[in-house]
Amino acid sequence: YPVHCMPYFLARRFGSFVLTLVAVSIVVFAVMNVLPGDPALTILGLDATEDALAALRDQLGLNQPLLQRYGAWVTGAMQGDFGVSFRYGFSMMPSDALRAEGTPVLPIVLSRLPATFLLAGTALVLAFSLAVVLGCLAAMYPRSWIDNLVNVISLASVSVVQFWLGLILIIVFSVQLGLLPTGGYGSWQHLILPALTLA
Repeated sequence: YPVHCMPYFLARRFGSFVLTLVAVSIVVFAVMNVLPGDPALTILGLDATEDALAALRDQLGLNQPLLQRYGAWVTGAMQGDFGVSFRYGFSMMPSDALRAEGTPVLPIVLSRLPATFLLAGTALVLAFSLAVVLGCLAAMYPRSWIDNLVNVISLASVSVVQFWLGLILIIVFSVQLGLLPTGGYGSWQHLILPALTLA
């Protein structure tokens, strides 16, 4: 692009980014408010009375139209308030079943960021190291069996579904061989299988 067209190009790119962000947020918000079922029923349980469910829906604003709830969520999100979790922090006791004091979403997300960054960073280092080594091998021996093997490994790694690969690795290394834990967080052993799966 010529220099005089750069502001137009950047504005168009930024506009496209904003529209994509809005579209994704609408789809995700709609899906998360329609598919999982009634949050009030999830919070209070199947034994809850209709009065308790209605009161909790009213407290959480679940009786409002979806578009109005989305607008309230966007307004709050722009101020750093992502609402409360329908899963964490609600009281399940019959005596105070109508309390709607769920844990705010932002602290829950922030508490998981260190583990997420550690896993993503480890997977990135593994993927980069493997890519450089395999790429150099393929470049050193073009059109050889090594080059063909690297191409097959690359195609297979791009094609395989991550959650399936993760389950296979758990079955082999955790269940069958007993070498690594099946899940959890805390030691380097917990990091190996998820990082390999992502890498």
